[in-house]
Amino acid sequence: MRLLGFALLLIVCAQGAVADELDRSWDTANRLTPLSTPAGKSAGTGFVSEFTVEAGDADSKANLTVTRLLSHGDSGQYFRYQLRASAPFDRKKADQVDVGSLSGLTAGTSVAFDISRMHWPKSELEMTTYEKQCQTAISTLIPGYTWKDTAAGLVAEQSTVVLCSKGALTEANLKTAIKGINKLIESCKKGKPSPIACAQFPADRQPPSLAPDFKDRIKEVRSSLEQAIDFSIKPISLWTLSAAANQQKFSYVLESAPTEKVDTSERGWSLTLAYTRIYGRWLWSTGFSRERSFKGGPTSQICNPFGDSGALQCADAATTAPQEKNKELLFAESRILFRDMDIAVSPRIEFDIDDSDWAIQVPAYLARNEKGLFTGGIKLGWTSDDDEFGASVFVGRQFSLFD
Repeated sequence: MRLLGFALLLIVCAQGAVADELDRSWDTANRLTPLSTPAGKSAGTGFVSEFTVEAGDADSKANLTVTRLLSHGDSGQYFRYQLRASAPFDRKKADQVDVGSLSGLTAGTSVAFDISRMHWPKSELEMTTYEKQCQTAISTLIPGYTWKDTAAGLVAEQSTVVLCSKGALTEANLKTAIKGINKLIESCKKGKPSPIACAQFPADRQPPSLAPDFKDRIKEVRSSLEQAIDFSIKPISLWTLSAAANQQKFSYVLESAPTEKVDTSERGWSLTLAYTRIYGRWLWSTGFSRERSFKGGPTSQICNPFGDSGALQCADAATTAPQEKNKELLFAESRILFRDMDIAVSPRIEFDIDDSDWAIQVPAYLARNEKGLFTGGIKLGWTSDDDEFGASVFVGRQFSLFD
């Protein structure tokens, strides 16, 4: 717990600085927009601090993350700093390792610090193409009216919204435009506005309304506009160096003194170097990790006399001290957000250089929270060292392209 407490102290101290930095960086927020559109929201920006609870049928954890992004000039270079802390709720399950992983650091209480050098080229979205698509679409959403009509309606309502700017084509904004257009038509009936306005909105013009199949149409329009954004996004590159540590508590008995339980606490560590490429809604990543971790000894049934009746009291317990494990791991991972299938996956494969062991893990995100983010699903895993297949259900773990 001291390890987690130290991490929490650092997180609290850094929290205010994170918010200030992101508030000041308008350019950064603007360039994150393509990855934060409603349909792609679960891609996650990965640049916000958060507290989550991850629950599964294997164990449950509390996770705390603090992230800071610093711009390095105007060349598309960024530095990202991330501090992560995780602790299990149930101490009895604290030694359980994640399914489909060779790493021993997924057990116990852990803290990690990442530093990334990121190259994020500016998007070269041709706004003329984007705007033309948007302007054409407006006449299908409000039949008989053009984007110029809706712009006049928004001005009449004293709105500063530009419908064909990114993320502005919403039902609420279109209804505001309709309200303004109706106001102009009514004014023309009373002879109040200028002749120019009445030429555009004569008193006998049919009042505007949303198309009967508006819900379906706006989904198609948004999908088309988001594809225009996706195709404009240049690949993002990250080099990440990560240092992690964990603490596990073990209990075991000695065969020479089976009635005496020995409690011990061990600390593991790892260093990881990874390279990542992000393409809009999917990424691939590869890297190398060196770690020291600990694994509890095999359990046996230990029986001790109970009372004076000669009865035995038996329980499963480890009979050896935890073993130190030193590993060198190669890994590769991909994360994919499927736009039309309402699913996201993040398969990962690991290879132990020394022992020639393999591990495969495939989390599939199937459930969204109230904000539209993928936070629940199932996880399948397999390891070759014990030829074991595992599966678990998780809730609270967010899908992200940056974490």
